[in-house]
Amino acid sequence: RLKNVIKKIIVIGVYKKSKGYNDILKIAELLDKKKFKIDCFGYGNNKKYQSIKNKKKLSNISFKKFDVNLRNKIKNYDLMLHLSKREGLPVSVMECLKEGVPVICYNIRGTKDLIKDQFNGFFVSNYKEVPNKILYLKLEKNFFNKVRFQALNSITKNYSKIEINKK
Repeated sequence: RLKNVIKKIIVIGVYKKSKGYNDILKIAELLDKKKFKIDCFGYGNNKKYQSIKNKKKLSNISFKKFDVNLRNKIKNYDLMLHLSKREGLPVSVMECLKEGVPVICYNIRGTKDLIKDQFNGFFVSNYKEVPNKILYLKLEKNFFNKVRFQALNSITKNYSKIEINKK
């Protein structure tokens, strides 16, 4: 189904520095008055990030425990932020693509195996680029919906059981 607005952004990852949560908090600060909601789901201790959120009085970001039903919730999001500094093959990125949720990420090992820039997601070189990318996608609804469709197609086509077994 087509989406006419971008409101909800998901982040999935262990609560630790290498997963980019400091950058995500900076993005939340930059987007604070823009009516975007960032929901973070992860394992581990999120108190440090919750403390920064409270100190900066950010109301547009939440830190939640990992949810076993997260797969069912992903489809309710418009974009995924995946600002990990190091990665293997990120299952959370694959799960989002499978639901037609494009990913904004750094061009690192793991994500560059899954994401093609401006096809099924977007590469950024630093967190400062993210708000403009999101605002652009909000304005360019047709392009955003094309990327969503390609996100879904890219994962079902390249990572189906049949394709994996062929390889």
